[in-house]
Amino acid sequence: MQETFEFVVSNPMGLHANIADQLARTASLYQSDFTLNYDGRTVNLKSVMGVISLGVPQKARLSIVVSGNDAKAGIAALTKKIQELAL
Repeated sequence: MQETFEFVVSNPMGLHANIADQLARTASLYQSDFTLNYDGRTVNLKSVMGVISLGVPQKARLSIVVSGNDAKAGIAALTKKIQELAL
C-alpha cells in the first residue's frame, strides 16, 4: 500500500533540525518506507541528515510518500505530527 501527503511549509524557519528530528522519529515508529520529496530531490524521511540536507525554506511545497504494510497508519501519524509542529 502507498499513501501520499502534500503540504506547504508555513514555519518561518522552514524545515529546521528540530522539526526534521521529530518527523524522522515519528516515521521510524513504522516499518513502511517514508520518502520526502522537495524540488526534484528525494530523501529518506527516517534520516534526519537527509531531511536537513534538502534545506527546505518557508513556503516550499513538499510531498511525503509512505509505502508498506502500515502506510496508512504511518501517514496519519505524520500528518498529525506536522499539524502539532505547525510546520
